[in-house]
Amino acid sequence: MASGTPTRDALIEALKNDPNPAVRLKAVEALANGASAGKPLDAEMLDTLRQKASQNDENLYVRMKAAEVLKNVKP
Repeated sequence: MASGTPTRDALIEALKNDPNPAVRLKAVEALANGASAGKPLDAEMLDTLRQKASQNDENLYVRMKAAEVLKNVKP
């Protein structure tokens, strides 16, 4: 795992591996909320969100939320 904060690492882990789509959706929302609060998304966060946004077997709501977060990220 990367050298992020424990919270950030837990969110990435949940988004990547939790079997419950509601947990993955909450992880996406938490990452989005952090970005809105001024905590920039790092490369691993962005890569994970990109993966989830384009992953065909991912829950549709998780995919849509991940894509929305990516669309709203300022470069």
